Amino acid sequence: MGLFSRKSRDNRSDVEQSRATYQRALALFDQKRWSEAADGFAEAADADPGSSSCRLFLGVSLTNAGRWEEALEPLRACLDLRPEYSEAHNALGMALGKLGRFAEADEHIVHAARLGHPQAATTMRRRGIDYCRECHRPLHRTEPGTFDVNVISPKVGMQCTTCDEVFCVPCLLGDADSAFNVPCLRCGGELTVMELDR
Repeated sequence: MGLFSRKSRDNRSDVEQSRATYQRALALFDQKRWSEAADGFAEAADADPGSSSCRLFLGVSLTNAGRWEEALEPLRACLDLRPEYSEAHNALGMALGKLGRFAEADEHIVHAARLGHPQAATTMRRRGIDYCRECHRPLHRTEPGTFDVNVISPKVGMQCTTCDEVFCVPCLLGDADSAFNVPCLRCGGELTVMELDR
């Protein structure tokens, strides 16, 4: 019985220490002392392997410190713990974008936007992307008048002129020869190539 209560006290002490470390790291984060905050969140994450918050704040701190490559691992670990965490998808997309890995970044930005993250939706508009409402793949807008109606990339979206829904060419085609002959999958309206907003 004595050993069990000592272990219980030790575990409680570890949890309390982890919380205190996390709170100190949050204070450093609020002061924009990114590297110091990252050190604190790393320590808290080691003490609490199941904490998605520790990993999110560690990744964001590293990103804000310009340590983008280092930020990837804790952000991915956060998503392993909480696959539908919009903040983590957005943060991972931002870090990947800083590394110039735009295709991967777009996947996470789109996922975050689908989950309702407002910054991700703004980033999508700024980058000229949207996503297919069927398969959720990122789609790019084109410059007005720069597309060939016979050759549309699977990465360029088609948008309904009636309901504004967006679809990728592979989802639209199915057995059809051309995405230009297919009606909107939602309302039956006419589809056009997505163009960049002016």
